[in-house]
Amino acid sequence: TGIENAIPETHAIEMYPNPARNTVHLVVGTPDVVGKVVISDMFGKTISTIATNVSELDLNTENLVNGVYTVSYISDNAKTKLQTKLVITK
Repeated sequence: TGIENAIPETHAIEMYPNPARNTVHLVVGTPDVVGKVVISDMFGKTISTIATNVSELDLNTENLVNGVYTVSYISDNAKTKLQTKLVITK
């Protein structure tokens, strides 16, 4: 059933600062830290994919133009999928 597979509320992505200019600090709140972070534009086009095995990392956003992006975390086992919005203002 779907209830056992629901992601607990404690699983989330935190980012700061948001809005960001050149760098954003990302905290993945899940025990499944091996995976990838995907940054996509509002049309769903993948801008960047970063492999990770840590729960906190700094993302370089210097090459992103002003706008709203989706930041997704997907664990390698695909059990955890988290996403949030990132605003870039320069």
